[in-house]
Amino acid sequence: RSSQLTEKAFFLSLSDDMYNALEELVEISKENNVRAAISPVDGRHLPFFELEKFRCERDAGQDEYIYDRTKLETLSGKSLQSKRNHISRFKRENPDYTVRRIEKRDHEAMIALAKDNIAKMPEAMHPSLNDELSALICAIDKFEEFDLDGLLIEVDGKLAAYTIAQ
Repeated sequence: RSSQLTEKAFFLSLSDDMYNALEELVEISKENNVRAAISPVDGRHLPFFELEKFRCERDAGQDEYIYDRTKLETLSGKSLQSKRNHISRFKRENPDYTVRRIEKRDHEAMIALAKDNIAKMPEAMHPSLNDELSALICAIDKFEEFDLDGLLIEVDGKLAAYTIAQ
């Protein structure tokens, strides 16, 4: 065992017993000499981290991924101009796209799309993207149990994009 801790992070576990799940992550971290960092943590999960052994820190490097829900709904403001442009271009190039709620029958196609996207990325990104794929598979496996919801976009009847939310 090296005394140097590796810099990796866990995605927040999907569990109906968060305290025990966090204890397991801490144990796994110790066994593998990995710092027990969990990212991202949303405000709803903060009560699970109020124990003395946990420290919550803001990672300003992730701020570009945090959006105000109201602004996203309306796409208002100068900071979202590029998103408005992206959507306008998409609509011009795909006038027959459809948006609908995710259904159980879509799960395999969602995983296949993620795998296809990973294959198109540089090899150096694969480990991180494979971690995201594992998290996606877990979320899909627990879709109903964790009361997840989401939307997908189809172009010419083929899955093009999706988002999962709780």
